[in-house]
Amino acid sequence: LNAWFPSGIPQPAQTWGSGDPGVINPLEGSTRSTAWSVLESGDVFETVSAAYLMANIDTEIAGLPITGNVGVRYVKSKQSSTTLQRA
Repeated sequence: LNAWFPSGIPQPAQTWGSGDPGVINPLEGSTRSTAWSVLESGDVFETVSAAYLMANIDTEIAGLPITGNVGVRYVKSKQSSTTLQRA
């Protein structure tokens, strides 16, 4: 398994079997490395805003006790990503 995951750590597909001509080596005879680290392949950015409002209910209607809570949640998220392509 470590032949596929160098140092036992899973990597992006570009590093799997690196150096073996029969496995993911698009440039036959090339000495240039096609391996990328996880940090080199791209970034994901996310901004999240959230709010929650809750009201507890403890009352009686027509002689029946009513208890519980009601809540409203608002979430706004914004994501963007960048990827790199090796030329």
